[in-house]
Amino acid sequence: MGQTTGGSTGSGRVPEWMAAAGLKEGEWYIDSKLRARRAMTSKCFSPAARLHIWLGLATMGFQTELATKMEAGKRVPASPTDACAATRIRREHFRKHFQELAAMGLAECRGSTKGRVELYGWAVPHPVNVKKIVPETVTIFDGCPPDLAPLLKHYRINFPPGFVTDSATISELQHLAQVTYEAELSLRNYADCLRGRASLNKEESNGKEPLKVTGPPPPSCPDAVGARPAKADEEDSAVLVVETPQYATLKALYPRQRFDEPTVKPLIESMGVAQQAHVIQRLKIYLNCERWQASLKEDEGQYIPFASNWLPKCDADPPPRLRKRADVQQDDDAAKIQRQAEMLLGFRRGLP
Repeated sequence: MGQTTGGSTGSGRVPEWMAAAGLKEGEWYIDSKLRARRAMTSKCFSPAARLHIWLGLATMGFQTELATKMEAGKRVPASPTDACAATRIRREHFRKHFQELAAMGLAECRGSTKGRVELYGWAVPHPVNVKKIVPETVTIFDGCPPDLAPLLKHYRINFPPGFVTDSATISELQHLAQVTYEAELSLRNYADCLRGRASLNKEESNGKEPLKVTGPPPPSCPDAVGARPAKADEEDSAVLVVETPQYATLKALYPRQRFDEPTVKPLIESMGVAQQAHVIQRLKIYLNCERWQASLKEDEGQYIPFASNWLPKCDADPPPRLRKRADVQQDDDAAKIQRQAEMLLGFRRGLP
């Protein structure tokens, strides 16, 4: 289908409202609304470009420069919320991206009171406003280590063009990026643990015998800062903070049947980050000691102390395996049999 210039008759005449805006013959054309609707939700276009496509539909499509929509059969001004819903852009990012259009003379936002904001898309672009153009920030600055850049990009940490720093600052950036990455891993690990527990609870409610779970393994640390977690969507990413990463890790590791959360949580949260990390390291040692291993295997952790009781004593050496009465009796029987065997052997040696 060829392009036509002009109205429905293809005569080339400029519509009156466009002529009033300053357009002349050969400076306008007919476009497809379906094509624009597909493009304004496509991630291959930047947020500002998607807003510009929507603005074309909301203005040129209604033969006006004021963004308009239909409501109850009447034309009413479209709002930033309408623009975000149509383009799938987060509402809190609207002003930033719309200002990009305004800086290039393509659009304008008038008013600031809720319900009284008017959005305009100019048929004839206005002069470029250099003062409104925000310089593009960069992630990879001169001297940025290759293993640090991916994390800075993932966490959307940018620097102005020409940013220069020293080696000490770069080392601090690497350290903070590593800590942030490990905290994210801890949070994801805890969320996985919660999902696993929900599955166990469902099995219990259905009368099935659930598997015994004492907590997931500790999150593995990346060999390099450059190891990247899954990439979040630029516009749709969201962060859900459940608990502090250190507390979440400790809760996931400690045998759940002995974790008295109401009592132990205030104790853990009153500690500093370094002390919390030390407690987690001590817990890993205890989880591998003979007493805890045997108790988890034989009696569902009955002889493991509650977390609030263990916490003040975590620096002590892990206790030896608990010898129960049956164990003592078994050892005594074995010793008795050994003595009788030795006596029998001695008796036989004394025979002629």
